[in-house]
Amino acid sequence: MNPSYSTPHQPRPTLRTPARTGGAAASSAAPHARLSQRSTTSLAALFAALLALALVVATAGPASAHDELVRTNPQADAKLQKAPTTLELTFSGNIQDIGSEVRVTDSHGTDMTRGTLAAQNTAVSQPLREGGDEDETYTVTWRVVSQDGHPIEGTFTYTVGDGAATAASPAPVASADASQGANGAQEDVSGTGIPSWVLPVAGGAIALVLLLVILAFATRPKQR
Repeated sequence: MNPSYSTPHQPRPTLRTPARTGGAAASSAAPHARLSQRSTTSLAALFAALLALALVVATAGPASAHDELVRTNPQADAKLQKAPTTLELTFSGNIQDIGSEVRVTDSHGTDMTRGTLAAQNTAVSQPLREGGDEDETYTVTWRVVSQDGHPIEGTFTYTVGDGAATAASPAPVASADASQGANGAQEDVSGTGIPSWVLPVAGGAIALVLLLVILAFATRPKQR
């Protein structure tokens, strides 16, 4: 018998997957980096917007708190034919029914007020003595407590006929109730102070600058 020969077993070649190159890994990580940068920018913008809103609210509150004198009857520097028997003051907000006081004096320093002062909502009314049509200059000095508890004050004059040659100095009206603020501390607030729109506008401008600065830092490309 002829001996049989078998074919030697050949090992199967092993297929190896080529390793990923650095360029492919970098291209895969790029979208994640861009997504992270967008998230950071969005968070920074949201934080800046909230900060701007907080600044506007914080500055608008105090600015609108203090009331102002908006109208008087008689008007400041008015020239009348006969002296009025009632003085009326109108304010931009409700006046508290405490500490309000008004003094009206002639050129000799005589107090022309009589009766009880009435304060209701935004109006203050003070009865006056009969002055007639004699030439005279009257000086009004007022002090009230605004709705936020802060006292405000002011003074003005009006004349009857040709007025007096000289006018008396304004009579002080500071009272114990009116000179105390909401927390019991004395505070002098003038009725002709800073307009109520100034502080909100300034706060908004500061908030806008902060927003631009934060966005500039958030969107600045990182150095490698």
